[in-house]
Amino acid sequence: MGGFVSKPFSDSIRPVAAVYGGPIACDGCAESVARLLRHSNPHFKVSYLGPNEENDVTAESLKKLDLFAWPGGGDDVDDEFPQIAHYAQPIRQYVSSGGLYLGICYGAFLARGPGPDRPYFNLLPPGNWVSSERFENGSQVKGAEDAIILTDWAFHTGKKRGTVEKRRWQYFQDGGQVHLDKSVLRDTIIMGNYTYTGDPDAIIQRLDKGAIGLIGTHPEADESWYEDWDGHNPDGIRHDIGNDFVQTLWDTRMNLD
Repeated sequence: MGGFVSKPFSDSIRPVAAVYGGPIACDGCAESVARLLRHSNPHFKVSYLGPNEENDVTAESLKKLDLFAWPGGGDDVDDEFPQIAHYAQPIRQYVSSGGLYLGICYGAFLARGPGPDRPYFNLLPPGNWVSSERFENGSQVKGAEDAIILTDWAFHTGKKRGTVEKRRWQYFQDGGQVHLDKSVLRDTIIMGNYTYTGDPDAIIQRLDKGAIGLIGTHPEADESWYEDWDGHNPDGIRHDIGNDFVQTLWDTRMNLD
């Protein structure tokens, strides 16, 4: 597991985050991510950016943020990306200049796809990409339906810091796994792996002066997500993984000095 020096937040002012809220996001997904950000350290102030919001995703709107999140939603990145391709350059520049990007499920796929013709938001270096876990050999979940999946999670904050929780059930709906080249491991924290395949489910990685956090599962899922498909989580519906992921992404901002 790679790592880099954390830079804990010590200011009393709540940092500012925004979540993409637009047509390429599932109903309620943006709101669930916003709720996670508000309740996780450092308790972000959260608004929404998108074509139907007060402000769209632009270089100017991103400059005001400490963190920008893209939630789950959408059906096919290749088909839908042309609708949001104009966001790629400002998002890439925002992170490169010191911002944080949190990509959950669909938001993780947008970091980079397989092959040279799918850079998407260009947040992962060439040779690294996100693809569907369900297509991997030995994957636990083979379909695109709502499901739960076993993961192994390495906690980096709070009372569980330094421990790995094996075989932890998480909400999963055609989520991604992150393909990592050996050259990036020094600047990468692998926080979660899929139990059946060992593939990375969640990573945090430097990008110039900023950092990205990508996760294929849905740590923001609450009771309503399970009620919609009569699902059940044997471990109960907890948000310790989501809180740990958000706080670790925040704490591992690069020291720019």
